Amino acid sequence: GLLTLLADVAKGFIPSYLSVHLNFDLAVTSGVAFAAFLGHLYPVFLKFQGGKGVATALGIFLSLAPMATFVVVFVFSFVAMVGRTVSLASLVAAGFAPLAFWFFSYPPLLAWLSLLIGLLIVFRHRGNIQRLISGVEPKFDL
Repeated sequence: GLLTLLADVAKGFIPSYLSVHLNFDLAVTSGVAFAAFLGHLYPVFLKFQGGKGVATALGIFLSLAPMATFVVVFVFSFVAMVGRTVSLASLVAAGFAPLAFWFFSYPPLLAWLSLLIGLLIVFRHRGNIQRLISGVEPKFDL
């Protein structure tokens, strides 16, 4: 529930935020962020069976590119409300993130990081993609 969501966001936010505020180089900060993301997807203590990475990516993006993240969250919310499918909203937001990073003129390295994270989110959603194509992906009620 909500506690899990907050913990997953924190997994991405805290290391990225600390890296920025300890004045690490952007390449180091990007590496720290990506390591946190991979650690969520493939946790050693859970036999490498982790989550899909959307909330952890949100935490990373909030710490590194807040303006772009607010736009991406808006896109996610809009797609979720219209399509009533969280997985579709996650996929669209993951694809939209690099464009938002570019639009707000964040450093290109961050746009590339968001693209790499987005591709991994798509990879982790491959079962959802099959269900979306088949028309059997669960929808939520408003």
